[in-house]
Formats: sequence, C-alpha cells, structure tokens
Amino acid sequence: MEIWQLTATELRQQISKGEISAREATESHLSRMGQVNVKINAVAESCETEALQEADLLDDKLRRGDELGALAGVPVTVKINVDQRGYATTNGLQLQKDLI
Repeated sequence: MEIWQLTATELRQQISKGEISAREATESHLSRMGQVNVKINAVAESCETEALQEADLLDDKLRRGDELGALAGVPVTVKINVDQRGYATTNGLQLQKDLI
C-alpha cells in the first residue's frame, strides 16, 4: 500500500510513531496529485513548496516531542472558494485572480 492510500487516521498514527515523516506523507500525496490531476484537473493551484516547508517544520516539532494536533502531518487540499492568507480566492473565475 502506498502512503497516499492510507486513511487520515492511519497516516496520523504512523507519523506520530515516527514510522513515516510528514515530509514523506506530503511528497507521496503531491506525487499522486501530479499523476492524476493532469487527467481530472481538480487542483487549480498547487502549494507544493509551502506544503513541504510545513511538513519539515512539523517533523522538527515531532523530533522535539512537541504536542501536535489530531491531524498534524495529514495533507489536505483546500478548495479555491475558501480564503487562505496569501492566495487569491478566485472561485474559479479569472476575474477574481487578484482577490487576495
């Protein structure tokens, strides 16, 4: 079974036990997204760099033994109609490309 095929619960458990890293989980999901998104065009804007940076920060926190949230390390996608700091909320409309 590939990492991207794990449930959120399984993934979080393996990350918290140190069996896989948050970076490995993120890379697996990004790789899968790259394979299928060309066919289904579900992800309009990818935040790969930020996702990997956040995964590395999370891995550092895990190594220090910091307490983390229930879904820490579980990659997610966010629809483009949800506000995110630093990203346009376009709702899929070119007209709203600057709505940050």
